[in-house]
Amino acid sequence: MREQVPFRDPHAGPGSMSTMSAQESPLWDRASSISAAAQPPYVVPSHTLFDSTSIGIATFLGSPVAGAWLMALNYHRLGKRNQALAAFAGGVAVTGLGIGLGYLIPATYSSAIAIGLVAIMKNVSKALQDAAVEQHMREGGQPGSRLIAAGTGLASLLVLGGIIFALLQVGLGSKVVVGSKD
Repeated sequence: MREQVPFRDPHAGPGSMSTMSAQESPLWDRASSISAAAQPPYVVPSHTLFDSTSIGIATFLGSPVAGAWLMALNYHRLGKRNQALAAFAGGVAVTGLGIGLGYLIPATYSSAIAIGLVAIMKNVSKALQDAAVEQHMREGGQPGSRLIAAGTGLASLLVLGGIIFALLQVGLGSKVVVGSKD
C-alpha cells in the first residue's frame, strides 16, 4: 500500500484538502511534504567579515596594505585562499607604488594621492566583497569591528614607519660631502 499524503489543490476552493500517494503528489506540494527533520539545520556564521567602510578606515590610518590585509582576512574566512593571497599582494604593490609616487611628486600633491588610495581601496573592496559581506549579514553573521579595523591601520602605520626609518638609517650611515674643503 502506498503512503497517502495530504495536499491542498490550488484549483479547489479554500480549505479543501485531498490525499494521494507520495509518488502522485503534485510537484508544487512535494517540498512541503518533506519533514523538518530531513532539512539541514540553519547555522549562523561564527566568523566576522569587514565591510568596505572598515577597509577604508584601515587604509586611511595605515596604508593600502592595511586595507588589503582585512580584505585578505575576509577571503580567508570565506575559504578563498588564492584570492586572499592576491588581495594582500595587491595591497603591498599599491602601497609600494604610493610610497614611490610620494617621493617623485611635489609634496603638495601627496595628500591627493593618499585620499585617492583610500577611495580606490574602499571601492575595490565594495566591488569585490560587498555581495559576500551582505550575504553574511543576511545569514545572521556579524560585521568586523571598526575598532579592530582602526587598530589594524595603526599597526600597519607603525610597521611601515619602522621599515622606512630603518631604511633611512642605513642610508644616513654613509658620509655626506658638502664641499671640497670640509
